[in-house]
Amino acid sequence: MSKQASKTVIGSFVVSALVLVVGGVLIFGSGNYLKERYRFMLFFQDSVKGLSVGAPVIFMGVKIGEVKDINVIANPSESSFLIQVLIELASGKVKRFKTREFGNAQELYEYCNQLIEQGLRARLGLQSVVTGQLQIELDFFPEEPAVLMGTNKKYHEIPTIPSTFEKLTKTLENLPVKEIFDKLSSSLARIDVLLNSPGTTEFLKSLKLAVEDARKVLHEVDKQVQPMTDKIGETLEAYGKLAQNLDRKVDPLIFQVDETVKALADASKQAEKTLRAVENVAGDNSVVTVELTKTLREFSSAARSIRNLSDYLSRHPEALIRGKGGHPK
Repeated sequence: MSKQASKTVIGSFVVSALVLVVGGVLIFGSGNYLKERYRFMLFFQDSVKGLSVGAPVIFMGVKIGEVKDINVIANPSESSFLIQVLIELASGKVKRFKTREFGNAQELYEYCNQLIEQGLRARLGLQSVVTGQLQIELDFFPEEPAVLMGTNKKYHEIPTIPSTFEKLTKTLENLPVKEIFDKLSSSLARIDVLLNSPGTTEFLKSLKLAVEDARKVLHEVDKQVQPMTDKIGETLEAYGKLAQNLDRKVDPLIFQVDETVKALADASKQAEKTLRAVENVAGDNSVVTVELTKTLREFSSAARSIRNLSDYLSRHPEALIRGKGGHPK
């Protein structure tokens, strides 16, 4: 009779098999085990406080990798330090020609070198305002020079640039804060002395009185402006009516003047006929002939004067109101 198998051994074997199956599904099913990883080295000259292993690597807003390691590299000869950050990019996050992935790491590294020539740079970015955690941001800054340290030959290097916060910090550090503060304190002290001086107090009082007087004057002017405006409107309206009446009366008046000129012309002609008749009877040098000649000349002068008046009124009808040469100033 065969020996019965141990239940403990069988249970252990089943559990081990299940663990292997689940582990295989998680590893091989997710595809991460088969995906190739691409690693790059970054060097920062300033503090990376807030950056930790596992922090995301962002390219144009898309997470394409994470931080794998952070170290401090010392340079004893110059007493300086560099922060060495190792990042890892997943091949599935960086594709070429829309769908095709890079064939191998060398192809991706060569393409990365082209991007660096076009301005690809890495810098620290704020991941969370609340916690102050940082992340690595990859973007294009062609105006920034590509500075490569070249201290690590194992990984390809991406040049870094200072973050916006670092640039602001350096700018503030270079400001002569103490000198600015001293000048500001001195200026405030002078302003305080000036404001508390008797002359300034008197000036402010005078200025206040001047403002009050100006306000009163403006108030009085405001009260007078509306009545003046009303009177000007009434005057313009009356002037318009007068101009209309003048237009209606000028033409009849000119017509009457023309009729008078015609009458004087007829009278002048009749006087000439009478003068010829008298000359035939009394002679050229008689008293009657002389007097009639004077009268005829006066008629002619009067006719010319009336004709000139008619022409002038035709051109300047407003002369009936203003007089000749009475243009407004």
